[in-house]
Parts: sequence; C-alpha cells; structure tokens
Amino acid sequence: MTVGRLMIFGKLSKQLKFARYSIMFITKGYSIALVNFYLPIIIRYDEAKLPPRAAAMTTFFRIIINPRFRADLSVVTHEMAHVRQIMKSFGFHFVLYALSNKYRYRSEVEAYAFQCLHLCITSNVGLNNVLVEELTRWVTRVLSDHMNFSVLLLKSEEEIQEDFFTEFLRLLRLHRSEFL
Repeated sequence: MTVGRLMIFGKLSKQLKFARYSIMFITKGYSIALVNFYLPIIIRYDEAKLPPRAAAMTTFFRIIINPRFRADLSVVTHEMAHVRQIMKSFGFHFVLYALSNKYRYRSEVEAYAFQCLHLCITSNVGLNNVLVEELTRWVTRVLSDHMNFSVLLLKSEEEIQEDFFTEFLRLLRLHRSEFL
C-alpha cells in the first residue's frame, strides 16, 4: 500500500524531521508511523495491553499507546526513540533493557530528551528557559520516583536532572535548525 492510498483512509500529520518519522492516522484504533520516512511501525491504541501506569510501550516494530494519548505526538516521539534504539542494537535492546538498569536508564533518558525536544519544538511558546526547566523537573520526577532509578542506580535527583539536561542539550545542538 502506498502513502497515497493510505492518505485516502487517514490523514498525514506533520513530519517531524528531528525525530525522523512521519505518522498517518488510519483508524480510531491504529496508526502507521514511518521511521526515517520508509520503515513502517504499527501503532495500536489499546489501554488493556499496557502495564499499569504506562502511557505506551514498544515491542520491536509495534507501539501500543493508551488511547488517552492518541493526540499527543510527543509520546509517539518517545516510543520512536526506543524503535531507533532497537535498530541500533540489532534487536538486543530488549535483552539489555531487561538485564541492565544502566542501559535502561540511558535508554529512557534519551527517549525523554526526544520527547521534551518535540514538546519544545511544537509548543506555542517555543524554546525558553521556563519550559525547559518544567520539562526537566517532570522528567526527573518520572525517572527518580516512578521508574525508581534513584534507588536502582543510587543516583540523586540532581544527578538524574544533570544526565537528562546533558542529553537534552546534545539533541538540541543536533537539531537546532528546527528552531530557526
């Protein structure tokens, strides 16, 4: 099925160059995202298939998202970061993610940095210190409280915040043209 035919059934959303994907909403329950604009990833909107308190999860080349977050493309951007991690690790991402808390932490920091960069690029206020500080506090809380990295890796909130901010700045430098 070509992109032209898919557009008959759904609408093509904005292409997000910095995250290297575009997304097509096909039906109420499914979408297709194209990684690097050619590799199709199936997105299913189904709360029942998710772990408790999860907004989304990635399983190889399929993403499951809570239907409440259907319109939030930053969640898709987060999960697409995990898809890229799967591709970079030649499929060993899940083994490393399950066995190594350090790998899991680095994966989540990178994915949240992509998600926050998406939020900054698409926000009405653009990139500013207040928005970045709020996003940094939110991610720090998620990583330390909800995902327990402060306990698992014995990291203080300040260290988690610094790690996230460093990754966010790295991505920002790579994709600064999106803000011009």
